[in-house]
Amino acid sequence: MFGFIRNVFTGRREASNERSGSSAQSEVAPGTEIRFDPNLIDRFTGQHVELVEEIHRVKKFLIAKNYSATIESLRTFKVMIQQHLLEENLRFYTYLTHCLINDSEGRELMNDMRIEMGEIGRLLTRFIKHYLEFGINDLNAEIFESELTGIMHALADRIDREEKSLYTLYMPPSAISRR
Repeated sequence: MFGFIRNVFTGRREASNERSGSSAQSEVAPGTEIRFDPNLIDRFTGQHVELVEEIHRVKKFLIAKNYSATIESLRTFKVMIQQHLLEENLRFYTYLTHCLINDSEGRELMNDMRIEMGEIGRLLTRFIKHYLEFGINDLNAEIFESELTGIMHALADRIDREEKSLYTLYMPPSAISRR
């Protein structure tokens, strides 16, 4: 876990990516030390798959009335989403904020989606915190399932829009300046 956080702050990638020597990898966002990472979007889309799989596991355990497994899966999802959002904020949004200075349309899309993701993140945090604190049982399982279904739909919609529009903005600073 600490290695993940260190890598987020330093921009380090797996050794194989560091050895590829691409000039795009050496480009940094203006005014920062955040390097362009050609594998960042692939990593994020892979995390999206894992997040969706985990949230479906939560629902599967709930339907089976295995409430202790539901809670454990919800805890796992919490850690995964927190790690994803942290890296996305530090490595993606901060990078784009500095790169899209002269692209008002791209900057507006990024800002709108960043605000929306903040709202979704707060909603997820409240939902998870509530059920981790109070638990899930036969008395509240129906309410939990209803809320979970809404969250699953919102998450699927958000992931789809990120991957189809927002992530297309991520490119080396030299390519962004030519847009």
